[in-house]
Amino acid sequence: AKDGHKVQSRLELAVDEWLYEHKIKHVTQPPLPFGKNTKSDFLVGDVYIEVLGLTSKEYKLKYAKKAELYKLHSMKVIYILPSDIRNGLDILKRFL
Repeated sequence: AKDGHKVQSRLELAVDEWLYEHKIKHVTQPPLPFGKNTKSDFLVGDVYIEVLGLTSKEYKLKYAKKAELYKLHSMKVIYILPSDIRNGLDILKRFL
């Protein structure tokens, strides 16, 4: 990304670039308190951002479990879908 961050996908690149262009400090791949090797895609302040790009059944199950853990721990999270990126990431404007 322009800010030097390494990202996992083109969708994450779009989010990282948006955050950078809007001068929003962010961390990529921050660890989560859910167990070993569990990470989010981004962290802005106390808000986690998850970019959901794949549609396989396995991927959806993984993120359904992760969503339950976010809720259980009362953590703030924004879920970004491909349609959100096509819409200029307006969802981030509403929450950040």
